[in-house]
Amino acid sequence: MAKRRQPKSAGSTAQNRVATQSSSTAKRGSASVSSSPTSTPESAPEKRETPPAEAAIAPPQASVAAPAPSASPDFQALIHERDRQIAVQQEENKALQAQLEDLKHQIAALQADLKTAQDAKTTSDQQCQTLEQEAIAHKTQIQALEAQVEEYAVLKKAHTKLQKEAAKLETSVATLTMKLDTQAEENGKAIAQLQAQLQQKDTEYTEALNHLHQKIANLTDMQDSWQSEKSALQQQLHDAQHELSMQRLNTQTLQTAHDRLQQEVVALQEQLSQSQTLAHLGELQVNRWRRTFAR
Repeated sequence: MAKRRQPKSAGSTAQNRVATQSSSTAKRGSASVSSSPTSTPESAPEKRETPPAEAAIAPPQASVAAPAPSASPDFQALIHERDRQIAVQQEENKALQAQLEDLKHQIAALQADLKTAQDAKTTSDQQCQTLEQEAIAHKTQIQALEAQVEEYAVLKKAHTKLQKEAAKLETSVATLTMKLDTQAEENGKAIAQLQAQLQQKDTEYTEALNHLHQKIANLTDMQDSWQSEKSALQQQLHDAQHELSMQRLNTQTLQTAHDRLQQEVVALQEQLSQSQTLAHLGELQVNRWRRTFAR
């Protein structure tokens, strides 16, 4: 921000300097306006003051023509002084023009800084909105954590109660362990008997499995035979479909020929109708001729 204020203060200082120089130039220009050739400086008419803005912007006036030989030396000195002031004014105008260009560059830089600041503000607003949303999410998480803390307190009480019950269960487990050891010995004997029975059942299952494998092999052979028959039937179906396609093609050909013959029949019927009409007209003409000859 300090860097952005520095061009602004420089621009205001330059503007103050321009106003000061314009005011001083206007005062000098108003004091050096020439009078008519026939009047003296004491009897010159009232001089018009040039506004500061016109003195700073308006182009300098051209020098007046050289005075006549009869002009007084004071009037010539006044003319030379005015020409000198006009030259000084031109130099000041050039300096002011350079300052104006500098101010334009500074204004462009300030506008760029303003655009950057506006973009930064937009980005900051978006970040603020994102932070607000995150704050809401954090608040929700905090509420959930508070609920979890309360739940943890309840669970801790339950854990203490469970520890007391676990101590009682350990005593019960020791008693049950003794009973289980006794039961394990009995179970060992029962397991030995079951292993013997399992060995016998395994033998029976192995024989049944071999018999099943034999049936599967037989079924596989039957499946191969069925597959061959299926291939033959599929070939017959393909031949039948091909024959059906040929019959459909022949049917379409016959239908096309039938349509063409139908069109020819219609054309012949029209010709027949025309011939009958001509024949009827011919008979009428012959009858008229006969009646004429009969007379």
